[in-house]
Amino acid sequence: MSPSLFAVLPTSPAAQEKPGPLKLAGSQGEIRGVDFSLDGSRLAAVGDDRMVRIWRLSDGQEIVRLQGEAAGRDLVFIDNNTLAVAGADGVVAIWNISGAKILRSLAGHVGPVLAVDWLPVARKLASAGKDGTVRLWDSDRGKELYKLAGHEGDVLSLSFSGNGKQLVSGGADKTLRIWAVESGKAQGQFTHSMPVRAVAAAPGEQYYAAAEGNSLVAWKRPSAAAVRTLTGHGGFVHAVRFSPDGRMIASAGQDKSIRTWRAVDGAALLTIKAHDSTVYALAFSPGGQQLCSGSFDKTIKLWNAMNGIEVGRFVGHKEGVFCLDFSADGQHLFSGSSDLTIRRWEVKNGKELSVYEGHGGWVTGLGLRPSGTQLISADYSGTLLTWNVADGRILARRRARPVIYGIAVFADGKKLVTANPENTALLLNQ
Repeated sequence: MSPSLFAVLPTSPAAQEKPGPLKLAGSQGEIRGVDFSLDGSRLAAVGDDRMVRIWRLSDGQEIVRLQGEAAGRDLVFIDNNTLAVAGADGVVAIWNISGAKILRSLAGHVGPVLAVDWLPVARKLASAGKDGTVRLWDSDRGKELYKLAGHEGDVLSLSFSGNGKQLVSGGADKTLRIWAVESGKAQGQFTHSMPVRAVAAAPGEQYYAAAEGNSLVAWKRPSAAAVRTLTGHGGFVHAVRFSPDGRMIASAGQDKSIRTWRAVDGAALLTIKAHDSTVYALAFSPGGQQLCSGSFDKTIKLWNAMNGIEVGRFVGHKEGVFCLDFSADGQHLFSGSSDLTIRRWEVKNGKELSVYEGHGGWVTGLGLRPSGTQLISADYSGTLLTWNVADGRILARRRARPVIYGIAVFADGKKLVTANPENTALLLNQ
């Protein structure tokens, strides 16, 4: 790709003066890829509008905007000042951010590049394309190391294993393929019932997992010989949670039941006939011994996660329960509902301790800051509230988007991500 295909555009004065929330989307079109810099100081996003935007997270300012002739499909940071951008023109461009110039152009794909991933330990870049190939590159020299052929049709997703020895790719041909990074040789192929659009590695670096329609597919590394599809629910799955130690998976949904699974092999552990209506929320206690569920039937129930016995019930909401969160010590439970309230409960006896009122829409997300003294909540109308847990005072109010489906609070408590139905996510400084 020649440097003339991209240009650095100045950001608007309004964007510079008012950081606000960081919208991970272009002004038009669907977002295709986002990534954080390795030090967490920058965020980049690319989409169908042919724009790459990079924000400085310390103050929310957009610091670089790159415009291409072809739409961008994905991107990944190689280091804090270097970005690989997958283009619809078949080229992966390696950008120096501070100099706003292309260092290398990795050309090889015939047609759009759909996904990229980076392996820091070996300084190798992987790319996947609409031409049905996966390619491994020495990004420092711009040299193609291997062309991995096997998929029939678009290759949609990529993920390096935690130890860097394997690369997993998922395709529109409904297959998942495993490749040896060192040799480029195929090590396995597994057939799915639907296109494999996303893959992820578990924190313990022992398993891969992918969502496939209403099912969860898990397989073991490094051989990927133990592939499991966790089926059993009789309707849409609305909530999935790993236990704190990563050994158990809990799922719940439209069939009113909770199911638990052993993560190591996908074996079904428990089926709990939990509620009288759809289950929308699950939360494990910090110790992992208890599991809480919230339902559209207005109830919250506490279960022994080991045997499925109900050990507590929290009654008070006037409408359905959509989100749950435990305090770090496990003594308190917070719940959000379509009755527009948040309630704080004492776990040991089910006593309602506080009712927080202030939302104008269904409460769809909850997150405690690490200190446990402040609670952040989101509602369906797009409002975020910050509460003083002790007395229920609203400390801050902000309008993020027209609709918010859920939130996640960073471990440092300083940043927050929200999800909404407009193909966007918002990253906010708190």
